[in-house]
Amino acid sequence: MTQMYQVTFLHHSGILVETEHFYLLFDYDMNFKNELDFCKNNTEKKLFVFVSHSHADHFHPMIFDWSKSNPNIHYIISYDVTVPSYLTQDMVTSVKPHQVYDMKAIQVATLISNDEGVAFLVKAEGHTFFHAGDLNWWHWNGESDDFNQSIAHSYQLEILHLTDYSIDAAFIPADPRLEENYSLSIDFFAKTVRTNYIFPIHFWGQFSVCQKIAAVVEEKGYDDTVIEIKKNGQTFSFS
Repeated sequence: MTQMYQVTFLHHSGILVETEHFYLLFDYDMNFKNELDFCKNNTEKKLFVFVSHSHADHFHPMIFDWSKSNPNIHYIISYDVTVPSYLTQDMVTSVKPHQVYDMKAIQVATLISNDEGVAFLVKAEGHTFFHAGDLNWWHWNGESDDFNQSIAHSYQLEILHLTDYSIDAAFIPADPRLEENYSLSIDFFAKTVRTNYIFPIHFWGQFSVCQKIAAVVEEKGYDDTVIEIKKNGQTFSFS
């Protein structure tokens, strides 16, 4: 029987997923004021820390210090992130795009980002989660048509790798800096991939984006549910 899981939206692209035996922490950037002591120092549950790439809004080196107080931790780190030498080899998995990593407890597959680093598809305790990192439909007004068409193609091509999966929760960028194009990534994801819940991320604290995208998806009649996040630290429970 599949167990419940919880998703906590931390800040920006930072997500904490809790299953029965694991914590899965994605793209923690230190701007969430709660210091996550409840998972950093809870050695009863294995803590997997994912870093999609080295940009400061997705990664802060202080995450590596947690290993000093919590031996039950494992880092799954994009190839472009520098790992400190004091971490033992069995505590870190450095990942590259389009690879599959079987860690026995969880399974991780990667996609390539059309910005930097990777995106993660994670299977854990009967659940499947997808964190896009900076893989996004980056349609910028003012860029050339060739650039925007290339970005659209690269995003769609990567997301099409997920069509054989049924995803419990997906974390997809919705960047308001893209102006009217902010919903392109979630719109395409929602109509392409079987997903129970979609969480907007990378919206720079503009929580109204979540409500707007939920309305867009509902209007188009997709079965996927876009979660309306209202604040940092908000937790959602699912079965």
